[in-house]
Amino acid sequence: MSYEYHREIPAVKTLSYLPPIQMLPHLKRQAADDYLYYSNGLISESSRSNVFIVKNKTVSTPHTGILPGITRKHVLSVCQGVFAVEERAIPLAEVYEADEVFITSSNQRIMPVRQIDHYVLPQPHTGPVTRKLQDLFLEREGKQRIEINSF
Repeated sequence: MSYEYHREIPAVKTLSYLPPIQMLPHLKRQAADDYLYYSNGLISESSRSNVFIVKNKTVSTPHTGILPGITRKHVLSVCQGVFAVEERAIPLAEVYEADEVFITSSNQRIMPVRQIDHYVLPQPHTGPVTRKLQDLFLEREGKQRIEINSF
């Protein structure tokens, strides 16, 4: 669910999880898994993930006010030559018009988002762009694992 919030120092991974923890009862009442932070009408990230939207096979992600996560960096790299990619300001209203939305984090990799607030995204399951990126990401991850194990 969307939540107007701006982390004080977004580029630094801090241990200040107090705001999302304080908001857990509200999150549970809404049957939501996480928050999509926005400020001044622009999205930034979730409480523990980076966020991407897909529209017309173009993958977009916020470029400011975020922690530039490692998984985010790898997803942007995997997109190169496969999909158009934009790092830019993304209005919250544009998220509701997206074909697909997904989040990235080290522990979950690439996870599709199916609903934001009361808006259910057009893809009832993992969308084709998200699925392709999941496959490419796992393929790259597997190659890295083989290289590390070959020493």
